[in-house]
Formats: sequence, structure tokens, C-alpha cells
Amino acid sequence: MRKKRSLALAAAMAVVVSGAGAAAAADAAPEVARLSAAAAVEADDIAVRDTDAPTVIRVGAPEQTIPVTVITDEPVDDMFVGVVSGDVEEGDLFALGYVEGPERGRPAVFKVPVDLFAEDVPAWGLSTWVFDGYREADDAYAYGELDVEVKAHSLLGLAASRSGSSVTVAGSARAFHNVEGRYVPWSGRSVSVQRWTGSAWVQVKGVTTDGRGNLRTTVTVPASSTLRLVTPDQAGTWGAVSAPRTV
Repeated sequence: MRKKRSLALAAAMAVVVSGAGAAAAADAAPEVARLSAAAAVEADDIAVRDTDAPTVIRVGAPEQTIPVTVITDEPVDDMFVGVVSGDVEEGDLFALGYVEGPERGRPAVFKVPVDLFAEDVPAWGLSTWVFDGYREADDAYAYGELDVEVKAHSLLGLAASRSGSSVTVAGSARAFHNVEGRYVPWSGRSVSVQRWTGSAWVQVKGVTTDGRGNLRTTVTVPASSTLRLVTPDQAGTWGAVSAPRTV
């Protein structure tokens, strides 16, 4: 059965998209209200058969566009795709895309560019993709949901220099700050210095970043060793792996 959503969510749908999608969203504003109002009456939905919407989103820029393909079991006239934080019916919509009409010659396939603005993300963690279409001829609806994990992107840089058997390892960790719209030092992070053995990565040493997100340490490894830095995921930020360096 179709999920009910509030008029407040419908209003948010009308204003979230900007740039190239803004004109389409503005033109579609009456349709958004129509979908929300119709959702108040439960009816059988047309299934969303498949989608390539990612189940993981890395927020690493003030604005990004995520191309999403949606395939429905039956043709519909248009398709909204959004990401909602919290309860789907009353939650916060922070990403939105809309297309009027399917792909040419493919009446059940929709290519939807979804715009996401970092400053609009209300909370990191589990959110929900919502797929919402409509067919005017028989007042039919297509609807589907998919879980998605949304966190800030991070970067981990590595520099290494050798002096005999001793290697000096320097690194920097940065995490995207969605309110400031830029990468900031990721301080107090546990970072693993790892060496490639030929069959696996093994930890050589553990180190913690300083207040500026930087680290510096010394390790003893064989000549021509390949090293990398790794830091794990945390609640609101994806972990990172540096590019490897051979010293």
C-alpha cells in the first residue's frame, strides 16, 4: 500500500532542487501537491522493479548530483526521487530529482538527476531513498523505498621518506564539514600505518592525528616496502585509505 506523506514534505519537494533541475521542479510543483494529496487515500502501488540508486552516499562537496535510474513494473508519466532522513512520512527531505516522462522508447525507465546540497543534510546515518511516480490516465501510482547510508567524505594523505632502515611517515586526515562546505582537519583520529606483504596488508604501527589532523611517525620496514594509511568509519564520517607509497 502507498505510504502517506505530509503536505509539509510535499512543499519541501517543490523547493529543494536548484540549478538545471530547478525549472523542472518549479513546473512540477502542482504535481508534487497532487501526489501528496492522493497519498492520503491508500491505493495499490505500481512496484519499482529496480534502481541503481547507491546504498552509500559520500557527501564531499557543497552540491552534488547523483544520477539515478528507476525501472517500474508498468509505465508512468513522471518520477520523483528523493532522500529522506528519519520517518519517511514526516521526515526531512534533503535531496530531490524529478523527470517528466520516461526514456524515449522505454516507457518504464526513468533517468533522474538527484541534487543533494550538503548544508541541507539534517543528520548523518541511515536515510531512505523514495521513488514516487504517477500515471494520469488511470490515476495510478508507482512507489518504492530503499535504505541508504549517508555520511561525510574524508581524505587521508601519505608522504614517506627513507633513511637506511628507518622510514619517516607523515600524513594528514581531512573530513568534509557540511555546514562550512569544506574539508576541515580530522583531529584525534586513529590511523593505521600498514605494509603490503605480497599477499595482505598488515599493520606496522598505530598513530593518532594531532589537533590539525596531521600525523608523523617513524617505522622500520624492509627496503622497497609499500605503505599506506587507513582510518576506519565513524558515526558521521566514512573512513579513508591513502594512496600507497613505496619506499
